[in-house]
Amino acid sequence: MKNYDFEVLAPVGNLLMLDAAIKAGADAVYLGGKNFSARAYAENFTIENIRDLVRKCHSNNIKVYVTVNTLLHDYELNDALNYIIDLYNLDVDAVIIQDLGLLTLIKQYLPNMDVHASTQININNYYGAKLMKKLGFKRIVLARETPIDEIKYIAENLDIELEVFIHGSLCISSSGQCLMSSYIGGRSGNRGKCAQPCRKEYTIYDSEFNIVNSNKAPRSYLSPKDLCTIDNITELRDIGIKSFKIEGRMKKPEYVYTVVKTYKSKLNNHYIDDRILDEVSNRGYTKGLINYSFGRDFIEINREKNKKGLIVGKIVKKNKQKAIEFFIKVKKGDILLFETVKNKVIQLTLTKDYDVGETLFSDHIHDSKVDSKVRRTSSIEIKNELENAKIDNLKDIDIKFIGKIGENPRIYAKSCNKTVFADSNHTVLKAIKQPLSRDRIVEQLSKMGNTNYKLHSIELELDENIFIPIKVLNELRRDIIFKLDKILTNFNSREYVNKVNIDFKSFQSTNPATTKINLELINIVENLENDYGDIYTNDYNNIENSYYKIPRIATSKELEKISVEIKNKNNIKGFLVNNLGDIQFVKEKFPNAKIIGDIGLNVLNSKAYWLLKNLGLFKISLSTELNIDEINDLITKIDNDFEILVHGYLTSMVMKNCPFSILKGCKDDSKCNLCKFSKNHYLKNNNNEYFLVNRFNGYSELYHNKILDIYDIVKNINLEKGGNLRIIAYNKVDDLIKKYNDKINNKKVYKIDNNNEEYTKGHFLKGIN
Repeated sequence: MKNYDFEVLAPVGNLLMLDAAIKAGADAVYLGGKNFSARAYAENFTIENIRDLVRKCHSNNIKVYVTVNTLLHDYELNDALNYIIDLYNLDVDAVIIQDLGLLTLIKQYLPNMDVHASTQININNYYGAKLMKKLGFKRIVLARETPIDEIKYIAENLDIELEVFIHGSLCISSSGQCLMSSYIGGRSGNRGKCAQPCRKEYTIYDSEFNIVNSNKAPRSYLSPKDLCTIDNITELRDIGIKSFKIEGRMKKPEYVYTVVKTYKSKLNNHYIDDRILDEVSNRGYTKGLINYSFGRDFIEINREKNKKGLIVGKIVKKNKQKAIEFFIKVKKGDILLFETVKNKVIQLTLTKDYDVGETLFSDHIHDSKVDSKVRRTSSIEIKNELENAKIDNLKDIDIKFIGKIGENPRIYAKSCNKTVFADSNHTVLKAIKQPLSRDRIVEQLSKMGNTNYKLHSIELELDENIFIPIKVLNELRRDIIFKLDKILTNFNSREYVNKVNIDFKSFQSTNPATTKINLELINIVENLENDYGDIYTNDYNNIENSYYKIPRIATSKELEKISVEIKNKNNIKGFLVNNLGDIQFVKEKFPNAKIIGDIGLNVLNSKAYWLLKNLGLFKISLSTELNIDEINDLITKIDNDFEILVHGYLTSMVMKNCPFSILKGCKDDSKCNLCKFSKNHYLKNNNNEYFLVNRFNGYSELYHNKILDIYDIVKNINLEKGGNLRIIAYNKVDDLIKKYNDKINNKKVYKIDNNNEEYTKGHFLKGIN
């Protein structure tokens, strides 16, 4: 049988979850600290907690990865790096990061630290994976929208560790590309504080603002089901995936135990009844975008509490009474859910065991709905199994003791293929009266006590009639245990690294101090009269003298198709990229083309900016999550090839799934180009906010309900050394160009009609949490 080199990676949000992961057989765990973690509202761990946790995990041969996966400002980078230095000195096996500026510093100060590219970096194709390898990442946590065929292609063509989410909650948005929570309330997912507005209910409106929903009731068009890949997990294993990641740092220990145990058994080809996974589901399951799920196969249509849990029976009517008839054996202490005729959900805790075919009569179910399903949401058996499971971390130890008269006593110990040696300054003497017996030596050296070892064998090489004090034997035993602990719990054999103080120097640009207005055109505009810089477009049929905006979600095959189409075009100036994979793609296919980094690259700090510049980017858009003070501070440390979005619709979310596919019942995206819902339809939330959704190139973009416009405060941005401002323009393009050109050049500006549209300053005034 083939031996597979994989790990099951468990989420750990507290110490109870850690014990559950160890008991279930996890090969590695991931967790967050008190700062810089994308689960800011989890319990998380202090440095002292992590020190103890690493020792415990390593003594159980489990690796520890710590998430430092938020985006960072310059003023935070020093603290973040010193935090990682602490983790390095604690022997944490790897850190998971999103910020490219932080990567630069880790590679400079901690070259031996393994770094994993967070799913938030949004690597979803071969080109992105190739760039991650070049940048020095040890492993890539692939974006959750990466399809299985793309994963297989990466695994076959690139020598880098791949980590894939296999189970748990999903984001509807493309990884690292959701700003919806950020724009609505300032709680940024890129800072670990997402408020999950995607889980709210919405109503669909057409371009004339008429309700489109057939029943006019709000529904969960943006809320995915929970991911479950148990049905094809061995197929994923056979591809060559290194790490199978389970989501859920804010879940219960029973969840961790159940999910880890089930997947570990399945991956090792051991039989297990995987229906047990239904007992820890919150929303029902989808096979996920990894398996091409779409529409109703992907989205939780109605948020009904009785959809949780394993179906164990149904409501029946017997002798004019309602009862529960069981399909599965249930036990005293199990918690059941069922539905009433008024669509309410009732919870019932069993007071006795019931076998298959038995029925339960109870006053609690008189109002239940006949033929409705009864589900078990909590199994007392799982709880008892977890509680009674032992952490078997005792390792076999083989000991050899040498006692020769006139020499120092020596002891060798071997465990987990590691051998240590110890000796004593005490000299072995010839016994005058009572020699030390072999049995007594074995007795003393066999005392493992409260250690991580159990004696497997002991070999003695002794002279006759020797004397050694018992105290010396005990010291030798403790010495080898200490040395084994050190070598076996210190997985990485690192030298201690001192903390650092980074100096962020200002940068004097040698470029001309000019400010250009660049245009991202949604519609084709001809004969513009006012001065502007560059034009960006996503229409490759009209890209002459423009920059082509590469689709924000694209597989390698889709990029190859774009390459063929564009190679036949003349006078294209370059490319606008939102994905790191696009950079590698352009450099390979169009080596002479200019590359402009778009907002999707999430540039919050100068280190990230310079890394991208060193990759050859011509211009770089700064994150729209920066406020004016943060922008002005950043500008002092970079050249003037930066760009700032000052007007236009803000893209709140980029998603592979179409929210309107739920209404239409679409099974895939094969007919999107013919669908009237692909343009100018809206989702409205309970706060009467409308979000425009447009679909193109196989993905949907959801826009903030207010148009960004900072005309009246644009002069607060320090443009003394020049720079670039961008306008995303739908109409009145010339007026917008003139408006901003006149403003930055201190000319008189006339008020322009806003057509009663609502405008926002975005994060320019307040910033994000």
